[in-house]
Amino acid sequence: PNLTHLELRNFLPYDHLHCENVTSLTLHFTDNDDIVNEKNLRNLFRSMPKIQSLSVSFNVAGPFDIRVFNETLPTNSRPVLLDLEHLDLNIEARTPAHAISHFIALIDIHQLTRFSLRFLGADPPYSDGRTFERLVSAIFPFRIPGFHILPTFANVAEFTLRIESFRGAPHL
Repeated sequence: PNLTHLELRNFLPYDHLHCENVTSLTLHFTDNDDIVNEKNLRNLFRSMPKIQSLSVSFNVAGPFDIRVFNETLPTNSRPVLLDLEHLDLNIEARTPAHAISHFIALIDIHQLTRFSLRFLGADPPYSDGRTFERLVSAIFPFRIPGFHILPTFANVAEFTLRIESFRGAPHL
């Protein structure tokens, strides 16, 4: 009941945790070939309703994914971490972009006040050279000019971007 910070490496519990006082969560997905059930991630986040700070590291290759079984269900399209203010996101180049976009959908990014983003690595062998562009697009979705949509990161007051080892990374 007194736990305020939790760190998990390559592990997501299947059952509900009693971690109502956790305000800081760190997740590491490293060399994990598993398919992560999005429902398990949602349950984990719901068991920690006070999370204000989240740090996530993705250093995984396909077939890793965050499996969303039915994106059309209202419960599957809503963000879960409604009080999240700080997000530190570290993404290795070999991580599939669709896994990142599925993860970002779980977060109410409109509430973020601090966002730290780090891309590492280079285009994986046999790729088409667009890895960096795909990863950026997974986090910052394309916006159509003329539509009045609240900017995705409207409340971010502190932003940090680190790009390491991406040769010739295209414009952001």
